Amino acid sequence: MNLFRHIEADYRRIARDGLPDQWRIDAATLDDAVEAIRDHRQNQERSDDLTRRLATIARTDQRAAVVVLYALAPLLGARLGRAVTAEYRTDALTELAMVILDSPLDGPRLAHRFVNRAHTR
Repeated sequence: MNLFRHIEADYRRIARDGLPDQWRIDAATLDDAVEAIRDHRQNQERSDDLTRRLATIARTDQRAAVVVLYALAPLLGARLGRAVTAEYRTDALTELAMVILDSPLDGPRLAHRFVNRAHTR
């Protein structure tokens, strides 16, 4: 099983339902939120704000965790490189989920810090 594909399928299902009103994030759609999180180098403040808000929501609504995982998966994949096994990639994505759910949410460069923590755990 490819966990990256599974996360993408889950994300697509959530995005199809639309942005939940109770999340109150600064994005028109979930795709906009994902794009902003991934744009962490160009607009760090917006990426940090969205990542922080969704990670907070993820602690009570697993759909938000899926959105953050989906947004950060390409960054994690690039960090891992091609030489790792499928099992290692799955473990790293699982670590990223745990980092999202239990890491401090203060400070800058949140997306980058989440990926680094998941990679080094």
